[in-house]
Amino acid sequence: MYRFGGVFALPHFQLSSHLYSTAQGLLNRTIHETIQRQLDRVPYPVWNPWSSAAEGTPEGTIGANHCEFILFLQEAPIQFDAKRKHLLLTKQPSSDWLEHELRYPTGASLPLHSAMAMSMVGFSPDCGFVIESKGPPDYPPSEATHLLGSKTEEFNYQARHTILIFALTLSLQVYFMIKQAKEAATPSTLSRISFYTFAIMALGDGFWFLALLFMHLFIETSQLALYSLSFLSFFLVIVELRFLMDAWKVQVTEQNRQDRQEAANRAPTNPQPTPPPPPPPADQSEGLPLPVTAARAQPATPAIVTSDQDATNGGGGNATQGTTARVELSALYSRFCFLLMIICFVTLHFTTMRFTARAIYFNVLCFLYLSFWIPQIYRNIMRNCRKALRWDFVVGQSIVRLVPIAYFYMVEGNILFARIDLTSLAVLAGWVWIQIVVLFSQSILGPRFFIRDGWAPPAYDYHPILREDEEGGSMPIGSDMVSSPSSPTQPQAGESRSKGKRVYDCSICAQDIEVPVIPADGGGPDVQGLGGLTLQRRAYMITPCRHVFHTPCLEGWMRYRLQCPNCRETLPPL
Repeated sequence: MYRFGGVFALPHFQLSSHLYSTAQGLLNRTIHETIQRQLDRVPYPVWNPWSSAAEGTPEGTIGANHCEFILFLQEAPIQFDAKRKHLLLTKQPSSDWLEHELRYPTGASLPLHSAMAMSMVGFSPDCGFVIESKGPPDYPPSEATHLLGSKTEEFNYQARHTILIFALTLSLQVYFMIKQAKEAATPSTLSRISFYTFAIMALGDGFWFLALLFMHLFIETSQLALYSLSFLSFFLVIVELRFLMDAWKVQVTEQNRQDRQEAANRAPTNPQPTPPPPPPPADQSEGLPLPVTAARAQPATPAIVTSDQDATNGGGGNATQGTTARVELSALYSRFCFLLMIICFVTLHFTTMRFTARAIYFNVLCFLYLSFWIPQIYRNIMRNCRKALRWDFVVGQSIVRLVPIAYFYMVEGNILFARIDLTSLAVLAGWVWIQIVVLFSQSILGPRFFIRDGWAPPAYDYHPILREDEEGGSMPIGSDMVSSPSSPTQPQAGESRSKGKRVYDCSICAQDIEVPVIPADGGGPDVQGLGGLTLQRRAYMITPCRHVFHTPCLEGWMRYRLQCPNCRETLPPL
């Protein structure tokens, strides 16, 4: 078998005599220049400059045999997709035309075809081994196929479509985020939202921003599109961080107020009385001043109470509170950036590990990222809040944030060449669906419908079930139901025509409210199941000051003020 000596074998790979002669002349000229350059150097090298051995390594100095490896690739004919055969009936495209259109697109409609297939034979004439690919026609496609892959032009074309889809998902995220920010624009609505839910979303978008900055290393022809997409992701992060800071200010102020109330409740209820000042000496004449050494009563120190508006705005005119708020905001930004950098560095480290460890890490990372509704569910339980977020925001954000992950888990030949894993994708999608179902159930059945009493701190229930035997304690103000044994069929003042219900007046909309009431004898409306009072009581709300309103009316009022519309008493947040 003829031994190919490095670069001397290159002209033999040409497909025509003209190309062979051109390559031979170029090779001879290159060899002559290389020899002359080596002769001019001092000292003269001892290795062969045109050998196939590594540069600077003389042949024979290494104990192991030096093996040349020659590779032959044969491209298989292009197989067009059967769904687009009607395009081939009018015009049979040639390979040259397809190559030119792929490299220099003019907008022509290209027929779909399968991935590029190549048969491969590699052998080493020195070491005497042969490697050959397996595939049709010797082996069925179900058993083995030759080398498969897509052309660079087609890969870039598919990558551009993927970038457009990803840009659409980011645009929808910005749209849903702006709508939610407009909805939660008051302290009452911001206090219902979980800070950590939006923090997880911001971390995920920040991770996408850093990943898109370096994605051009895999997709060289889409660098401008990737940079534009990273800017959109960065804009989304800025919007989320701004919303997080507004929510943080309101929630920290509310927490400080609660801490002050708890501290006041823990203070002794019966403090020791202050002893009165000693009486003046008996021998002192009336009207004469006391001596210098005599004890004098100290004036009372005035108490300065800040307004609620100053507390809500983070201190208002108080310079010390304002400085503290700015310092805490800077600390939040620093923690966010630091945590984001740690996640990125750890992710880069796991990309170079074995497939099993890499798959476990990315599955866990995606699972934690798609758990962004868990903090909101927890806050709904702790605050006894039924409705904190818009439903289009919940459903829309769940779908658009799951789309990029689904692309890498289910699309074969994606831009990062990740392996498909439909089982993990089904688990992640099911986990997101479970969170949405729990949020929806909390808005219908109550935030604490699936936990036992005592697991959460006590909170005021705006939808209590009324009983006649508790009129003095929990019945609303504004209805005087007088039972009349002589005319039981005629409803009295405040009584509805339906049995077991009372009529009240909503001062917000000036309309009547029918509130179900359980009679003292145990009859009346059924309270078991979803068909009874469990759902009927969601139509009305009763404040701690015993005023009753329609649920939409009072919820709309409490978006702006946490005060009773009738008596201006402070209301607990939803």
